[in-house]
Amino acid sequence: DNIAPGTTVTLDGSASYDSDGTIVSYLWTQYSGEEVTITNPTNPVASFIAPNPTYLSTVIGFSLTATDSDGYQSTSYTFVSVTTSNATPVADAGADTTVNEGQTATLDGSASYDPDGTIATVIWTRVDSLPYTIVLADPTSLTTTFTAPDVGAGGATFTFNLLVYDDKGTPAYDEVLVTVNDVATVNHPPSPPNKAISTTRDSSGSVAITAGDPDAGDTFQYSIKTLPAHGAVALSASGLATYVPELGFTGSDSFSVTVTDNHGASGFCVVSVTVTAPSTVIDEPVLVISTTFTGDPASTFTDALAVLIEDISGDGYADMAVGDATGAGVFVYLGNAAGGFSATPLSFPAGGKVLAITSGDINGDGVQDLVLVVDTAVTGRKGAAVSGGFNLSVLLSDGSGGYEDPAVDTSGSVAPSTPATGDLDGDGADEIAAAGAGAQGNNVVVYDDSDPGAGFTFESLLIPSPN
Repeated sequence: DNIAPGTTVTLDGSASYDSDGTIVSYLWTQYSGEEVTITNPTNPVASFIAPNPTYLSTVIGFSLTATDSDGYQSTSYTFVSVTTSNATPVADAGADTTVNEGQTATLDGSASYDPDGTIATVIWTRVDSLPYTIVLADPTSLTTTFTAPDVGAGGATFTFNLLVYDDKGTPAYDEVLVTVNDVATVNHPPSPPNKAISTTRDSSGSVAITAGDPDAGDTFQYSIKTLPAHGAVALSASGLATYVPELGFTGSDSFSVTVTDNHGASGFCVVSVTVTAPSTVIDEPVLVISTTFTGDPASTFTDALAVLIEDISGDGYADMAVGDATGAGVFVYLGNAAGGFSATPLSFPAGGKVLAITSGDINGDGVQDLVLVVDTAVTGRKGAAVSGGFNLSVLLSDGSGGYEDPAVDTSGSVAPSTPATGDLDGDGADEIAAAGAGAQGNNVVVYDDSDPGAGFTFESLLIPSPN
C-alpha cells in the first residue's frame, strides 16, 4: 500500500511460528529506502513514522529475523511505499525589457517559487538563434545580468528560458524577451588641456597642443583663438604652437588655441607663456701652469722682464719675443703648428736693457716690428723707476724673420711701461704712444716714422698732461 508521509506504520511479525519449538527472539532491520527509526525492533510487532520523501515517493525495505529455541533462524522481507503529493513549482522569468546597446540587461526570476517547498535548481538558457554573443554573469542564479551587444541598425530581440526545479525534482519553466536598441555613435567634443611655455628674452618656445578627445579615429584641425599681447605665435597642422616674444620683452603672456574634430565639435585651451631674462654666465679664466718654459740652456736669457706673444713672423703661428733686462737683447722663439715654440731662439740686439715690449707695423711695410722700452744708461733700475733715463727702441722686421739694428731715441725719456701702437694718421704705418714722457714723467709722447718704408727716423709729439 501507499502510505502518506507522517503516518505510523506497523510492522507485524506476530504470525511467525516454530513447528517443533518456540521462537525466542525477533529483530526488525531496515535495509533500503530513506532512513527511518524503528520502534521496538526486537518485538514481533514494531513500528516507524513514514518519512517525507525527497522525491514524490520512496520504497523502504525491512527484514524480520526470528530465532527458535534450537538456535535456528529464519528471515522474512517486506516493503513499505511512502508517497507524497507535490505541488509544481512556479517559474517566473519577469517582464519583457528593452535596453540600449552597451547597457546592462537584467534577467529577474526572483518571483519564482514552490508552493510546498523550495526552488532547488535554476538554469537560464538563451533559446533564440540570433548571430550575437551574450555571456550571462551567472546562469544558475534567479537574477543574473549581461551586457547588451552591438546589434547594428534595427536592433534585435533575444529570448531567454528560465528552468527551475523544486526540492522534489519537479520542473517548471518560463520565457522572457529582451530587446536591444541600436544607438547611434555619440561624438565627444575635443577638450584640450591647458599648456605652458617657458622661454628666455628674444628666444622662441614651443609646445604641442593635445586634442583631449576620447573618440577613436577622430581627426583634428588647430587654429588660433586669441593672439598673445607681447609676441607672435605660429601653429602647425599637427598642433605644434611656437611663440616668439617681442624683442626685449620679459614677463607673462598668453594665447589660446581652438581644436576642432572632423564632426565639427570643438574646444579650446589656454597657453600660458613666461619669458625671463637669460642667465648671465661669467666665464672666468683659470690659469694653470703646466710647465715652465726655459728655452735653450746654452742661450737662456738671464733676466726676463718683458714678453710678447704674437705672430710677429707672419707665418700664421704665434711667436714669443722675450726682452732681456741684463743682456740688452731680444730673443724670438718661433711658433709651430703643434702650439709650441722653437727651443733655440733668434737673438737680436735691443739697444739697451729691455723693460717693456710690444709690436706694430711701424714703417708700413706690412710686417710686424718690435717696439721696446730700454734702459740705455744700464743702471740696473729695471722697472722700479717711473721716469727718467728710459728710451724707446724700434727693431724693424726684415720680412724674413730677422730684425734690423735698433733705432733708439736717446733724446727723450719714457716710463718703463708697454707702449701702444696704431695708425693714428691713416698713412698705413703705425704710430707709437708712450707714457711717462717729459721732465715730470706725466706726459704722453707720440712717435711717427718721418720716412715710412726707408728705415725709421723718430718724429715725436709731446702731449702734455692737463695736471
